[in-house]
Amino acid sequence: MKKVQEIIQATIRSLAISLKVRRCDFSSAPLVPQLLSIDRPFPNPMCYFGVKDTSTQSWVLSIRERALEELWNGLEHRSRKQIKKAGRNGLTADIVVPNSNICDQYYDLHIRTCMRNSISPHPKAYFQSLFSEVADAGLCKSCVVCDHGNPLTIQNFLIYKNTALYWTVASHEDALKLCANDYGMWKSIQHFSEAGLEYLECGEAFPSAPNGKLKGLNDFKKSFGGELYPYYRGKIVYQPVLEGVLEILRQFRSGGAAT
Repeated sequence: MKKVQEIIQATIRSLAISLKVRRCDFSSAPLVPQLLSIDRPFPNPMCYFGVKDTSTQSWVLSIRERALEELWNGLEHRSRKQIKKAGRNGLTADIVVPNSNICDQYYDLHIRTCMRNSISPHPKAYFQSLFSEVADAGLCKSCVVCDHGNPLTIQNFLIYKNTALYWTVASHEDALKLCANDYGMWKSIQHFSEAGLEYLECGEAFPSAPNGKLKGLNDFKKSFGGELYPYYRGKIVYQPVLEGVLEILRQFRSGGAAT
């Protein structure tokens, strides 16, 4: 085993040097079956490969062998209230295998989302792969929430090994006031429960965030009744001086944004 670890480390290092990589990031998905079944303290599995631990956590909802009533009661009051309001607003939600038509709708919403949040959009090719090769392999489902036929929110889920991951989302500016995101998540939970899936990962958690966008994201993901699970991560830095300078700039930028 030690010899295998040494070979893996040497191979990664050789590639990093030849490609002039500044830093390599590693992660182990919270939905890995072996990790979901752990019932004792467990170290970062990447600790044997010279990786500096940068682990975090994720909200994971167990849906196996749970009745819909139990899942509904597990939602936070805020979320149940939002979902009921969405129903009164006449919203509809369809869980479908994504295709090129949905990709076009999704990318329009993605551009709107990025403009609202002042961030750079992904190239459309990134999502075209998700809505074609990944979907064709049976690894993706989309929840399309509409207001009288007009898409408000499209939520994409990665499906693998009888689990689902809340992957990407794009929304119209009216989605928040019409409660489309909560409604889509609940309809997706219903769908995955009826399909016999065991777990839904709702996304990375930020339980210590005191306010702002990260707290809002954490509160949304938490509200569906999940529990905190470890999200093992790590990094190897190959250019420490450059990485140090960039980290200072990142801290300065995030500090400036908070003032």
